[in-house]
Amino acid sequence: MSEWNTEELIDADKRFVWHPFTDMRARCAAEHEPLVLVEGRGALLRDSRGREYIDGNSSIWTNIHGHNHPRINAAIQRQLQRVKELPGINEVRQCGFIAGIETERAHMAAAVCTQARRHGLLTRPIRNVVVLMPPLCITMDQLSKAVEALRASITEVSRSSNGSATKNVEEITA
Repeated sequence: MSEWNTEELIDADKRFVWHPFTDMRARCAAEHEPLVLVEGRGALLRDSRGREYIDGNSSIWTNIHGHNHPRINAAIQRQLQRVKELPGINEVRQCGFIAGIETERAHMAAAVCTQARRHGLLTRPIRNVVVLMPPLCITMDQLSKAVEALRASITEVSRSSNGSATKNVEEITA
């Protein structure tokens, strides 16, 4: 891994980079420290501090709708069956590689995404929905690990009675 100056990268990002589909005022706020991804190989991403993540938030820029592999689509559907019955989950929807896990409340979706990052999975909340959108190159093993991280995160957030899992929601980046 190369040496990265995370603070310089964050400063340049906040001053010069526009992130589509993102609230830029919140992203550029002084107290917000974005995740600085510096390397990617397959479905794995590495940040400037050397932490590794499975990409569960690949966007329309890298995950073209319609280029769905039937075997991976079926595997995602099979894996997500284990999420449907968890506490706080209203519905799980899937269209190809894109899955939406609808939670009971918006702050739960944001907290699940924050907790998922601690388990090495990048996801994105949109209102009360956790979006799982892995890249086309994800392996079956990585998919299993991603869904297990998601399951663990949902369980941990739903068990949290003191609200500690919902604080620091600002950690989430688009």
